[in-house]
Amino acid sequence: MSRSKFDTPLVLELRRSRYLIVYLLLIHGIALLALLFPLRMPLIVQTGLFMLVCASLIVSLYRCNYRTHTRIVQDPQGEWRLLCDDGKDIPASLRPDSYIAVGLCILRFRFEGGGKRNYIVLPDMLDADTLRQLRVRLRQGRPEATH
Repeated sequence: MSRSKFDTPLVLELRRSRYLIVYLLLIHGIALLALLFPLRMPLIVQTGLFMLVCASLIVSLYRCNYRTHTRIVQDPQGEWRLLCDDGKDIPASLRPDSYIAVGLCILRFRFEGGGKRNYIVLPDMLDADTLRQLRVRLRQGRPEATH
């Protein structure tokens, strides 16, 4: 687990991302348009693929809007916790393969009792100051990769 030099906890309350929703609609829309072109495959196969793309869109949008953890907290000691809607406080460790960039952060957590969870953080999911604090903490307190 990482140790940080910060005095206050970092609390992330992720909002729904319009960027992610637009991206999902665009990618699935392109896939559906591709199926409209005359393809050399039976109509039943085209219909099946069309239904699979629609199902993928529905599941993706549902997962975008459904969160089991309302808050992600890093305390001043660098320990991470996921606070659930039902009041559970789940200790977690940030995996070293988490991704940090200006327009995208992917937070990859491992739970102490087993299990993993990933969170995509886009610029419209947090206010600018909280997003900046998150990137600074992730860069300064990045856990070492274990081989």
